[in-house]
Amino acid sequence: MIPFEDIDAALKALDKDRAWLAVESGRKPDSIRVALAKNADPKNRSELLQKALSDAIERERIKQESAKASQPANLPDRVTIDCLPEERRQWQKASGGDLDSWIVETLNSAANHQLGINPSMGNARPYPLPKEKEA
Repeated sequence: MIPFEDIDAALKALDKDRAWLAVESGRKPDSIRVALAKNADPKNRSELLQKALSDAIERERIKQESAKASQPANLPDRVTIDCLPEERRQWQKASGGDLDSWIVETLNSAANHQLGINPSMGNARPYPLPKEKEA
């Protein structure tokens, strides 16, 4: 459990306030204010109240960590694929002529299959490769 003295700091770390804590813990704002006062009377700091406040903070901490972990990393807007000329010819043949679109569709399909990312749903944006001049 979070000590009463550390609850305000825990709230600040989560960018939350005592009003939020009152709602999330189901406790009255005045009870929280009295319990968290610097000169609080020990009788206003029950273990039950401490557990309710600590649990609410812990739930929010886990929620924020989960949200942060599920956010994609900052990726570059463009991807360069280095390949041998023979690989490029094979890919061009497999694409039916439009290599850029084929590559984007193939990568999007892999992302959707492996990560559940679906660009058409707005949670990823495909960036086609720049056109290369054929020699």
